[in-house]
Amino acid sequence: MTWEILAGLISLAGFLITFCTVIAKNTAAMTELRTTLRDFRESYERAHSDLERRVEIHGDEIDDHGTRITRLEEWRKTKGE
Repeated sequence: MTWEILAGLISLAGFLITFCTVIAKNTAAMTELRTTLRDFRESYERAHSDLERRVEIHGDEIDDHGTRITRLEEWRKTKGE
C-alpha cells in the first residue's frame, strides 16, 4: 500500500466523519423543531377551543341584552302612550 492510497483513505474517513456529524446535528435540530411545533399546535388548539367557547358565551349574553333592550323599548312605548 502506498502513501497516496493511505492519505486518500484517511481523507475519505475524515470526510465521512465530518459529513455524519453534520447530519446527526441536523437530525437532532429537526427532531427538536418537530417537538416544539407539535407542542405549539396542541397549545394553539386548546387556546382556540377556549376562545370559541368564550365567544359563544358572549354571543349568548349579547343576544340576551338585545332581547332585554327590545322589551324595555316596547315597554317604554306602551307606557308613553
